[in-house]
Amino acid sequence: MLLARLTPGVATGAGPNWIKVSFKEGGVDIPFVTDPNQYDGRYWIATEVGGNNFKKIEDLPDKSVLVKGVRYKLVSGADAILLIDWEGWNRLVEKRKVTEGRQVGDR
Repeated sequence: MLLARLTPGVATGAGPNWIKVSFKEGGVDIPFVTDPNQYDGRYWIATEVGGNNFKKIEDLPDKSVLVKGVRYKLVSGADAILLIDWEGWNRLVEKRKVTEGRQVGDR
């Protein structure tokens, strides 16, 4: 797979320090991780190392990525980061109605 710089994507999953992004309909979900000790909002391209555990590809000696059970060598881009459109995110959040919740006996 080849991704050009600034290719838009859709978030497909997230956890405490990771997010998966799809860049193509029917394509693979690419994981990105953040460093919880840094508060700059950067997410680096990552690979699965077991379950929902991910490591930055940049930190691995073989610079490879696991995709659907097959390991691929990354030719370039091991230091790729995910850019988030914060303005678009804020517009989306502002339009969302907050769920008020419910109590026992509510219908």
